[in-house]
Amino acid sequence: MTAQTPTVLKSYFETGDRPTAAQYGDFIDTACGYKSYVALLTQSGTAAPVATVLQNTIGAVVWSRDTIGAYLCTLLGAFPAGKTYVSPRYQANAADPFTIETQRASDDAVTITAYNNAPTGVDGALTNFPIEIRVYP
Repeated sequence: MTAQTPTVLKSYFETGDRPTAAQYGDFIDTACGYKSYVALLTQSGTAAPVATVLQNTIGAVVWSRDTIGAYLCTLLGAFPAGKTYVSPRYQANAADPFTIETQRASDDAVTITAYNNAPTGVDGALTNFPIEIRVYP
C-alpha cells in the first residue's frame, strides 16, 4: 500500500466500482500523509524491548537488543533517508537519571540508546517508553 495521487484515488471509487483492500489501504496511506509506528516499549535484563503497539501502518518491525542499553527496530527498507522521523531524545529528571536517544540508523533500522550520566549504556531504562516513527511518502 502506498500513497497515491488524487486522480488515482478517485478512479478507485467511481460509480459501480468495488475497491480492493489494497486500494482502501492506498486511500488511508494518502489521507494520513505518512505511515506510522507508535508504541510503548519496556525492556529488562538482557531481553529485547517488548512493544505495546498503539498504531502500526509501517509493517512488521522487529525489536532486538544490540548491546547494553542499545536496541534496534528493524524492517528491510522501511526507514528511507530524508523521509523518516523518529520521536526526539528524552532527557530524564534527577529522580530518573537516564538519557534515551532515538534515531534513524539506516534504511533498515531505527536505534534507541539508553545511558546514564557517565555516559554508560544501561539496560532496564525503558518502562512504557513512548516511541513514534513516521515515514513520509
